[in-house]
Amino acid sequence: METSAAVSEVLDIDNYFVWSVQVRTYLIAQDLWNIVKATEEPCKQENDEAASKAWTKKNAMALHVIQISCEPRICFAIGLITSAKIAWETLEEICSLLESICSVATSSIYGSKVDHLTAGGALCRRTMMRAKSMVGVHIFGDGALHERHYLP
Repeated sequence: METSAAVSEVLDIDNYFVWSVQVRTYLIAQDLWNIVKATEEPCKQENDEAASKAWTKKNAMALHVIQISCEPRICFAIGLITSAKIAWETLEEICSLLESICSVATSSIYGSKVDHLTAGGALCRRTMMRAKSMVGVHIFGDGALHERHYLP
């Protein structure tokens, strides 16, 4: 699996918690986290051209770190997003939704014996694969999630 300088492992749905911690730490170290968490608002170019250019550059740098630290199929979901903040929030929602779907599928597979969770809160790979075989989730260019339920 390819990696970027910011993370030890690219985001692949199964590892959102670890990925988010590593990317957040990297962005903090690069003084870019305030762009993602929007504590620094974009300046209007007509008010202050230099500040506007600086914000645009920092946003692009943060967005680039997020994009290169995702596997291609996930990067596709945020490919048209131009805001680091929106890209981060979109990935958070996608991974949260998929974890919820897989958790429900896991419960139906294992019943009350749902102890297959890792410390980070993600489902173990084997459980995730089995759950994904039951429920397909497709991410289209519009950034929306489209669920397809497979019948037994």
